[in-house]
Amino acid sequence: MNNDVRSLYLGSSVETASSAQLLLMLVDRLVLDLRRGLDAQERGDRPASHRNLVHAQQIVEELFNSLQTGMWSGATRLSDLYDYIYRRLVAANVQNDAGITRECLDLVEPLADAWHQ
Repeated sequence: MNNDVRSLYLGSSVETASSAQLLLMLVDRLVLDLRRGLDAQERGDRPASHRNLVHAQQIVEELFNSLQTGMWSGATRLSDLYDYIYRRLVAANVQNDAGITRECLDLVEPLADAWHQ
């Protein structure tokens, strides 16, 4: 029952969120996935790291695809950053490399902090 209530709440939260709130939800989940993926890599839990890194890749892909590069001058650089992070996440997952995952996390955390401000 608790999972049903949680799913209903989360679904309602997403459906009623503004664009800015959705962006924050995505970047917060991206940070969480990267932390979980890194932790799983460090523990040697390959299935968990794979699952979290694939989800992180999906989030970055969504952020990349939803970015409107003509809306502001920094959008092209942000697009390039999303592309770089995506490619590095794929490498981190394929190579099971915690160092690459840490690199991605180190790039995403300040970005998430900036979006929150």
